[in-house]
Amino acid sequence: MNKSIIGILALMAFALFAFTASAQNETYIIDKVIVNGVEVDGDKAQVEIGQEVEVIVELLSGTALNEARDAKVTVEIDGYEHESIRESTGMFTVSPGNVRYRKTLNLELPTNMEADTYTLYVRVTDRLETVEKRFTLYIEPTRHLVDIVGVSVTPQPYVEAGETATIKVRLENVGAMTEDNVEVVAEIASLGVRDRDWIDLVPSEIVGDDEEKSETVELFLPIPKNAKTGEYELAVGIAYDDGYETLIVTTKLNIKGEEKAEAAEEEEGDEPVSEEQKPAVDPAKALVISFDTTSQSVTLGKETAYKVTVSNLGSEARTVSLSAAGAQLFADIRVDPTFMTIEGGQKADAYVYAKAQADAELKTHSFTLRVLDGEKLYKEVQLSLGVEEAVPEKQSMLDEDMLKIGFIVLVVVLIIVGLLIAFKRVRGSDYPLEPIEERTYY
Repeated sequence: MNKSIIGILALMAFALFAFTASAQNETYIIDKVIVNGVEVDGDKAQVEIGQEVEVIVELLSGTALNEARDAKVTVEIDGYEHESIRESTGMFTVSPGNVRYRKTLNLELPTNMEADTYTLYVRVTDRLETVEKRFTLYIEPTRHLVDIVGVSVTPQPYVEAGETATIKVRLENVGAMTEDNVEVVAEIASLGVRDRDWIDLVPSEIVGDDEEKSETVELFLPIPKNAKTGEYELAVGIAYDDGYETLIVTTKLNIKGEEKAEAAEEEEGDEPVSEEQKPAVDPAKALVISFDTTSQSVTLGKETAYKVTVSNLGSEARTVSLSAAGAQLFADIRVDPTFMTIEGGQKADAYVYAKAQADAELKTHSFTLRVLDGEKLYKEVQLSLGVEEAVPEKQSMLDEDMLKIGFIVLVVVLIIVGLLIAFKRVRGSDYPLEPIEERTYY
């Protein structure tokens, strides 16, 4: 064998040995890093703007660790203009002896990040030293992502009862796709007032430098004249991507109205039940979701509906949103309304409309209805849709025409029979049964 080749192999073996020895002599060994379920090791990991990134770090205690230490794991994405995107665990004890630890951290990627390549830093830190490893992330735009940039209310600092509050909602399409018919809704549930509008949004990346990257929608809420003075919750929500994506934000609106009347004196022995005495409802179980049916059938190209009732058994208002997923291949789904604010002890209805696509496979399909409590997923319900073959239009028209022709023929026959009967009766009165004697005159 060529001496130069032998030398190269020996050098490579020595380098590998040195690397392994140095790794084993470390205090902490960052063994695996998993980003959104994919292990990263030299390759770029792909993540999307505006989404939550799950980073799982598996580490080992190295041979250099000869005593237990308190350490923490930190993951950080560097390069974002406005602030650091960082998450750390709490302190935990790392014991010597090649013990493996697994920590899960989550990073929220801002919606206004630039699509580019970034560095992901993974660090294990204690009071004496830091071990760091770097990975490459490719952050690209999400296909569908609309952000509520801001919500403003006029007039300020309060709206008088009987006047109309103007709600300005600033929206920006930070996704990669143009969004048609984005539904924007503003609601004060405790007063029973709501307004909605629709807008088309072009992605920010293809908007010219001399144009505004965001759009403003104006909604109007008439405040009832009998509204009491106080602070009310205003919910603003949007639905886009054919209703599959929703976003809700809440803010406060001050109203100056009728002052609360003085409470009447309570009669002796008739004390009201205080809020503390009322049985509390677990917030995790306060919402009850019910359906008129979870299974429907529909013919190709036709639409059916599911009725959803959301009951709030708690004492505080809850804002819920509904969206569907998993029906793109066989049906067009829309939800109305897409979000609702339900006062304590009240309930509200929504409808899920499913229209079977013309080329949908003839079978029973299933899709998921997601119910969000605020921004958290509250429940997922599986709905089924049976798609059946439609009666051919020509055949149905032919059957309808045959019925019409049969009806016309029947009417004509009845008319003829009626005429014959009438004719016989008339003829019988003109010509008596007894023959007239024939006479000859001269």
